[in-house]
Amino acid sequence: MNTYKIYYIENVINKKRYVGKTSKSLDKRFKTHCKNAKKNINRRLYDSMNHHGYDKFKIHLLEEVSDNNTANIKEREYISKFNSRDKNFGYNMTNGGDGGNTGKYHYGKSAYNWWIEKYGKSVADKMKHETYLKISNSLKGRKNVVKKETCDKISAILKQKYKTGELKSTLKPKFGEQHSGWVDIDLDKIKEMMYDGKSLRYISEIVGHSEFLIRDRIKREFNRTFEEIKKTIRLNNKSEQEIYEFIKNNLDNCYLKTIKQIVNELGVKEHICRKIFKEKLGLTFEEYRVSIGVPLNNYGRKINSFKISDIENEFLNGNFNLKNIAKKIGVSTDVIQNKIEKELNINFSQFKKKFYERIRIN
Repeated sequence: MNTYKIYYIENVINKKRYVGKTSKSLDKRFKTHCKNAKKNINRRLYDSMNHHGYDKFKIHLLEEVSDNNTANIKEREYISKFNSRDKNFGYNMTNGGDGGNTGKYHYGKSAYNWWIEKYGKSVADKMKHETYLKISNSLKGRKNVVKKETCDKISAILKQKYKTGELKSTLKPKFGEQHSGWVDIDLDKIKEMMYDGKSLRYISEIVGHSEFLIRDRIKREFNRTFEEIKKTIRLNNKSEQEIYEFIKNNLDNCYLKTIKQIVNELGVKEHICRKIFKEKLGLTFEEYRVSIGVPLNNYGRKINSFKISDIENEFLNGNFNLKNIAKKIGVSTDVIQNKIEKELNINFSQFKKKFYERIRIN
């Protein structure tokens, strides 16, 4: 048979008391009070325990009875006897016998309003601020207790309901053409300028829109970035592999075709073709033609067919520009530089300087 204990908790500093009842042991009941005090529940006893410290409070047994009704009566008697309802003498907030129901004391009032009545507005404002900080700090770093599988399952169900029309969104669209700040731009004009090889900065200045906006609209319309479309235009809608195979096939089988004729058929600029070919094979056009034994003809010559004396003859004719010399001889500038470095172990500038010195001496 359960028995009920009437107890009081005393503050050893100011001798104020709290009277209560319990069907548990006094030790368990006191631990429950300490636990509630840590939760900052708004009661006189807990406020005082947090202020003075839990070790400054002791629990004592007053009487032990056999039933709850008798316990309620005894609790009210001791509260009246100790006058613990008066905040100057104790911590009880009701007359007792109601199981600790303090809701009537706060009915219709927020904790903040109760603090104002009890402590004054300045103290209440400070307590309100401290409470907000405690709540904020307690939530920081808090991990989601819901498992990822559960979240995915909920998400899939909601998506299906929105898809079937069972649920309808009440939110107004905020992105895309429905947005109030949407700006129309002439994508056809932009595309034409891209085909003409114009830069993004130039296009931005002409159409009067930011580079970011142009990039965004191109991505939305074509599902590709500005750079990806630009590269496709430069390669005339061909892949690098297709360009390489076309050039190699022409070099292998069309001996009389010049490089310019080959790249004109492709519709791609010569320097782009040269770069792709060298990246794929590791040789220039001229070096590759020599490696496959293309005979000397009216449209091209082998790399080994010209000599250092041919370059010197160009110097004597007043032609000192490397590009002009390469064009005259019919090879690339790289071929001329490689030949000078291989035979004389110097670069083109040093070779030209030595030629000047030799002319002066003679």
